[in-house]
Amino acid sequence: MNACIPAISRQRGASLVVSLIMLVLLTLLGVSALTVSNTQSRLASNIVLQTRAAQEADSALAQAENFLAQVVNGTDAFEAGSPGLAKYIPGNPLLDPLADSTWSDTISKEVSATQRYVIEVYTPNFSPRGNSMKPCNYGDAAGCPNINVFRVTARGTAPGGATRFVQSVYAVRVVKPL
Repeated sequence: MNACIPAISRQRGASLVVSLIMLVLLTLLGVSALTVSNTQSRLASNIVLQTRAAQEADSALAQAENFLAQVVNGTDAFEAGSPGLAKYIPGNPLLDPLADSTWSDTISKEVSATQRYVIEVYTPNFSPRGNSMKPCNYGDAAGCPNINVFRVTARGTAPGGATRFVQSVYAVRVVKPL
């Protein structure tokens, strides 16, 4: 009967070691679950910020296009050097929307703290191709009226440094005085 006692005492330590290993494994599993959850939360908030910046850029673009639709007839407004209106200079390259200098107060128009736009004259007094057989959807059977073509670039920002750019090409029919 004394021979069984040493075997039982050796097994008591083994169950303690196995239970400690299981506890460490469960702790590691919990820590990794928290890390994954934290990463997913940061990714989701980044997507929200990027979407907000895109919405801000879209809003600024819409305001710039509304300005062109309501105010501009010709390119005279661009000669005054108003912020947001870039003058057409033949042979000069268009503005780089990724350059910080493009978004200064002297070049771009601030709509709000998170919205800015720049309107550039792309092609002034352009005569689109058309003939009497194929009108230009303006209802004129004898050819197309001249248009001014503009490139509109808008920038939207959101907290955390998220920035989005949106561009469009916008044409305005040149109205000749009677």
